[in-house]
Amino acid sequence: MKATKLAIIVGILILGGSIFVLILRPPLTACPLIAPSCEDSKEECSKAAKSLEEQYPGCQYTQICESCKYGEGFIAEGCFVGGCAGEVCNDEPVGQWYCFWYDPKWACYKTARCEKQADGKCGWTWTVELEECLEKAERELREKGGG
Repeated sequence: MKATKLAIIVGILILGGSIFVLILRPPLTACPLIAPSCEDSKEECSKAAKSLEEQYPGCQYTQICESCKYGEGFIAEGCFVGGCAGEVCNDEPVGQWYCFWYDPKWACYKTARCEKQADGKCGWTWTVELEECLEKAERELREKGGG
């Protein structure tokens, strides 16, 4: 009888303590909505990303630099590449956007061709390599639960 009462009291204390901890614990913090600049060199971007990761453990910023376009692909005259990480091919300058997330598909455009299409407008030229890269990135994103 004493053991039962003691077990009940211990259970109530544990449950009460758990609720107390959940209510009074500091809130979980999300990664700050900041990003290293793709306009710098890849080395400078990586340096800034690593610094941010040291400041905010658990946050991932180096992937942003990996998706930046550093002149590796082909850009036809009269076409412009911009967006978060060079994923937009357009007839007009779109500028570099500062996005606070990473999409693995962006890396596929690093070696793609931004050029005039059959309709006369700039766009990405679809190749087997680009399509396979985008499909692989989409599949990996789904497997990780992100898409």
